[in-house]
Amino acid sequence: MNAYILCITLTVIASTGCLCAITPDCKNHKQSGHDSFVCVCTESQPCDRIVGAVKTEPNVVTRWESSRDGARLRKQSLHFNKQVNSEGNPLAAQLHIKVNRDLKHQEIFGFGGAFTDSTGININKLGDKLGAQVLDDYFSKEGIEYNVGRIPIGGSDFSPRPYALDDSGDDLTLKKWNLTAEDLQYKIPTILKAKALATHEIRLFGSPWSAPKWMKTNNDLVHGGSIKGEVGSQYWQTWANYFVHYLNAYKAHNITHWGITIQNEPRANQKFNSMLYTPEQMRDFLVKTLGPELERSGWGPDKLKVMILDHNLDLIKEWVRVIFADAGARKYAAGTATHWYSSSPHTYLDEPHAQHPDKFILATEACMGPHVRLGLWQLAERYAYDILGSLLHHTVGWTDWNMVLDTQGGPTWVSNFVDAPIIANPAGHEYYRQPSFYAMAHFSKFLPPGSVRVDSPTVTQQGNKATAGAFRTPHGSTVVVVVNNDETDIEFTLEDTTAGKLSAKIDRKSIHTYVYYD
Repeated sequence: MNAYILCITLTVIASTGCLCAITPDCKNHKQSGHDSFVCVCTESQPCDRIVGAVKTEPNVVTRWESSRDGARLRKQSLHFNKQVNSEGNPLAAQLHIKVNRDLKHQEIFGFGGAFTDSTGININKLGDKLGAQVLDDYFSKEGIEYNVGRIPIGGSDFSPRPYALDDSGDDLTLKKWNLTAEDLQYKIPTILKAKALATHEIRLFGSPWSAPKWMKTNNDLVHGGSIKGEVGSQYWQTWANYFVHYLNAYKAHNITHWGITIQNEPRANQKFNSMLYTPEQMRDFLVKTLGPELERSGWGPDKLKVMILDHNLDLIKEWVRVIFADAGARKYAAGTATHWYSSSPHTYLDEPHAQHPDKFILATEACMGPHVRLGLWQLAERYAYDILGSLLHHTVGWTDWNMVLDTQGGPTWVSNFVDAPIIANPAGHEYYRQPSFYAMAHFSKFLPPGSVRVDSPTVTQQGNKATAGAFRTPHGSTVVVVVNNDETDIEFTLEDTTAGKLSAKIDRKSIHTYVYYD
């Protein structure tokens, strides 16, 4: 991931007063000086089980709300054609969404996070029972039902040490290539446990942070550098073989990859594991070496989804233009991976999609930092805003960074401390669900794989910070997600050309998911 100075830096918002009606959805909660709270999970008092949508009568709408002021997936039943009146003073803003189920857009792959070494370390430190609860929270039917997982190929900044999978020296035949203790103790066991719990098949994809230093121009795992020689030469071929070794080794442990990205953050020269590409180099490596080697080894385009870029949104136009102009690249690559560490608007996604509508766009990393801030509501609203904005502009899914960090925001060998949706406190025999955990749930729990975004034009008053989007699921439900980042409540109107109309109040600083059936 980007160095902490590039992670989203937050301004702490002063508390607005007492929390309103902490709901039974968070029986045991804790405040730590920020404007909201965390849910505390222990062996004796596990956190709430998260129950998803069940089929209702056609006029019934079920709403789940999470808010700065106290709700955590608070459930309520509403009805079409019945006004839900606002309370108190007239509402300051309005949002209207019109759902047209007949006009369909992209299919949703899913949502998830990364199986970093740090995630595995923290789950192990919690012990068998609490560690199992964490994975249950993320992957099971009574959790938030993640179905996407990113796996660092070798080490990353969220590892206990800097390493690659062949650190033996000049080993062009990869005779000394091997999985490490980190793979065998942290990544692989955690993935296998998650697979056993998961409601849906987990789409796993690997991403390298760096080649071994002996392959690189700077002879170092860190500070960028690139593969030695011209693309297509011996070191580049060895690097392609390295991918195949990795895929086969994990498959031998009953972990089959759905996809890979070619390089994590190929334009970032970092103080931790990093390696540089130009878009031309990535194109040529894919076409001349990596793509053919994957295909020869049984990992062709019909078996493995290769993604280009895997870096910030502001780079997507150039990289898609350069790489997908080549027919060979279009053959071997299925999509584009993006990170959120830039100020570019989501409209940057529109042009690449229009140019290559057959190539999916997947958000593959996001985090907030530079350290843990327990109970900060901005964690939730930043996640929800980016997820919804990405989905409204053709993205097929959204992948968080670390799933579990400790109270410092690690471990990280390079002291790059950041935040995560679940924070482990092994010394206290507990872990915390951050507001961002619930932001993820508003999407991952209610939009299973195979859901489709449907047309949902919105009308808002000027200055309103609320947004909304609509989706159809394979189960025959319509899902509408609303994110209100305003400091005021707003009046919301949902109009479905088939089902009717509904009006409701959207609380300030809140996220809402509405589900209804035909």
